Amino acid sequence: MATQFPKTPDEAEKWQPTFLTVSIHRNVVVVAKTRIEGAWKAYVVPVSGEKDHWTEALERWQQHGSPLLEEYARPMFPRFGDLEYAD
Repeated sequence: MATQFPKTPDEAEKWQPTFLTVSIHRNVVVVAKTRIEGAWKAYVVPVSGEKDHWTEALERWQQHGSPLLEEYARPMFPRFGDLEYAD
């Protein structure tokens, strides 16, 4: 996956993170997000399952997500390849 990270202040103003999701249960989604510094992190997010759980996870990851250890996150998101995993 060719993930682009900003190299200039102008690019940083326009930069948008990449989000990927994996459902591990109808009420649990893992959300992975790139960070502006050139790393990524994954979060386990509970969802109600009452509506589109992908959308719900993306709405809830910041408030309700729990960081996932790198050893569990990497196999779920191989598209991030050797990109650094954030602490």
